[in-house]
Amino acid sequence: MPRTSIAQSEEGRKVKKAKAKPGDLIFFKTSRKNVINHVGIVTENNDGEVKFIHASTSSGVVISSLLESYYEKAFAKIKRIIE
Repeated sequence: MPRTSIAQSEEGRKVKKAKAKPGDLIFFKTSRKNVINHVGIVTENNDGEVKFIHASTSSGVVISSLLESYYEKAFAKIKRIIE
């Protein structure tokens, strides 16, 4: 895998949120530059609520939900690297 989140986002196959599975990578645009700069790993998808683990600068490694407004707005795409 490439080192940067933007390069990682170019790998694998794009997956719809509803089809996300544990192990898929989830990408976000969290800066004003509107480019992918953050990545997490999907841990579960229950009735459309996608949860993922990622490193937060303020809280360390955490599990978050795509239903949280911050991540919902910053969401870019989900990619499956391993089939």
